[in-house]
Amino acid sequence: MKKLILFALAIGGMLLNGCDKDNNNGTGNGTFELDGRTHSVTGAVVYRYDTQPTSQTTNYEVYLLLDGTTWAALNSEDEYSKSVYFDLYFDGVINELPAGTYPFSENDGIFAYGDYYVYSETESVGYDIVDGTLTIGKDGDSYSFSFDGSASYYDDELDDYSSPIPFKCSYSGPVTFVNEDSLETEPVEDESVQGLSKSRTRR
Repeated sequence: MKKLILFALAIGGMLLNGCDKDNNNGTGNGTFELDGRTHSVTGAVVYRYDTQPTSQTTNYEVYLLLDGTTWAALNSEDEYSKSVYFDLYFDGVINELPAGTYPFSENDGIFAYGDYYVYSETESVGYDIVDGTLTIGKDGDSYSFSFDGSASYYDDELDDYSSPIPFKCSYSGPVTFVNEDSLETEPVEDESVQGLSKSRTRR
């Protein structure tokens, strides 16, 4: 399902008060290229949904955190944040995010939606991914994410979406995992986070 650029915290009751630790800012490395914008990719979070034995699908949401954005800030309506987001659906119960190459397909496929979003003191802007390929790699406890494709933004003056703009980004390094069923994060590193919740609703 398509996720809205403007988000709200959909499930306040799922606050993770006992959360272990924050994202691994500063321990990975990445790149970002879109429409003349520049960011440092400083961490990654993978949120896993629908992992009960009776589930028909498993939903993984991958967040690349930009310019020191924390997972707590990403889940707060009051803090600034910047991120790239990928939405992946797999058949059945998948207990570990699979490495692989995933073409974007809004209507049919594993990689169903993605976006880039900035909420800062000076702007609030979002770009929707419209085509491309996401490649996920795994090496021990580290993951790599590489996207090459294009994105567009909604132009208020034209009352329509812009033409597709080339978009590339990547990250390699440690990843923080958040599981819907266990509501725990791993690995346990960096400073504590208070009040983690279900991820932003961009659907």
